[in-house]
Amino acid sequence: MGGAASVPLYMGYQEAKNNISNEQEILIRNSFNELSSKGEPKNRVTKESYDLNYDNIYHGTKLYFEEDDDTELIAPPVLRQNMFKAFFNEFESNQQQLDVKQYLSTIVSLQYGSSSIKNSYVFRLFDMNNDKIISKIEFCTVLEILATYAFDCFKLDLLLYHTDRVMKPRDQEIQTRKNMINGIADNLLKNNNKGFDFNVFEQWLQYYSQITFFVEYLLHKSYDKEYKYPDLLKSIELPNPQIQFGKSDILSFNLGVQLKLLLPQPFSDMHLVKLFSTVDHGFSLSTLLFGVSKKHRLCSDQNLLIIKDTHGNIFGVFTSDKWHKVYHKQFYGSNESFLFKLSEEDPEGANRYCYKDSEPCNIMYADDDILGVGGSMNNFGLSIDHELYMGTSNFCKTFDSPSLTSEEKFVCANVELYSFLEPVQTEYFLDSHFGKRYSHDNTYTRKKSNNNNEEEDDEYERQSILDHGGNKDQTYVLGLLSGHGYSEKLGIER
Repeated sequence: MGGAASVPLYMGYQEAKNNISNEQEILIRNSFNELSSKGEPKNRVTKESYDLNYDNIYHGTKLYFEEDDDTELIAPPVLRQNMFKAFFNEFESNQQQLDVKQYLSTIVSLQYGSSSIKNSYVFRLFDMNNDKIISKIEFCTVLEILATYAFDCFKLDLLLYHTDRVMKPRDQEIQTRKNMINGIADNLLKNNNKGFDFNVFEQWLQYYSQITFFVEYLLHKSYDKEYKYPDLLKSIELPNPQIQFGKSDILSFNLGVQLKLLLPQPFSDMHLVKLFSTVDHGFSLSTLLFGVSKKHRLCSDQNLLIIKDTHGNIFGVFTSDKWHKVYHKQFYGSNESFLFKLSEEDPEGANRYCYKDSEPCNIMYADDDILGVGGSMNNFGLSIDHELYMGTSNFCKTFDSPSLTSEEKFVCANVELYSFLEPVQTEYFLDSHFGKRYSHDNTYTRKKSNNNNEEEDDEYERQSILDHGGNKDQTYVLGLLSGHGYSEKLGIER
């Protein structure tokens, strides 16, 4: 392990040119000019010019933790310097100038080369002193920078930490990430204090291929500003739910992320469609149930009920069936349902309580006077009265759940009810809801008669359906890479 294994070289200039179109070559050369020195030496990218001009190629990207701020994405200096250094085949510390041929060769190699060639760029990125061995300090430094950069600025979970956990406060997040990276480094080193070579590093990257994809994305984005995330990176995004028709008065951005992590597939991939809220519709159980009965045919029957009480507790229930009144005191619903609670102050306090084997199977209940979940008629796991004013939460055998509130009885401050909508159905949903025919670009058309009684297209601008609700994120593939999933009983994790 201590020896320096050979590191694959990038494509030659002519081979690289043969792999791209003339249009791509023009784009790459334009990005080279954008990064190059404006003084001497001309037609060269220097370490200083790369460092100075790097962030211009990501103009306008917002920081993850400052969603309401206008701060632009700023790449850490160490990352910019190491990315410049990694353009060179040679492992020399005095490389100061990059010509367009080497720049093009490296860019194309990372996009079209073999997996080993792509990994070799990442290896050079980590090998800060160019000795073909990555020490623990080098590994931890670069991986922490990459993971933090991806998380803060792109909402990507490179280390797959959040795909099965809830978000932490920022100071805890940083320390947790450091501890995780140190553990990875110790496992790679296996008591070899000097470090590890390309072979060991490439074997590790096979399990963390999203890191190579992210680095490739950064370089691809440098010349093609319209380039979008590959599917692998989409799968590790951490968006909050996109809510159709109005915003939530309960869910903040961080609570939305927590909620995404608690929802099983396929519902974690779907939009939320608001059916009812006390802010919009008043405090009435009958109005809530009426809203469910009028839900759109494209929305799923599954419901998400979210409650905020006057003490700031936020909790609710995911139900496998839609809510409706029953008679003769009968429960309904299936064991795919679960109770949950969220926490703005303590993200680790977020939890999901899935169905436990119990007799009888008391899941959902609603009549003129009360809406209840789990437990029994006089001891629900969660209940709210007909005015959506008073509620109770007790220990519940149905879900093996504790009280979701600080006290058994609570007063509702706000109640919201949602259904789910598949992203692919969004356009049809908007069509039928608004009575307009939307096209795939951001316009809709209708037929109107002109003065000659002939029909012609009348075109109007509209907001993109992807912008609806202020969030362009559509999907979040829960646990795709970390191996977590759900059985057919969606409330039970396997």
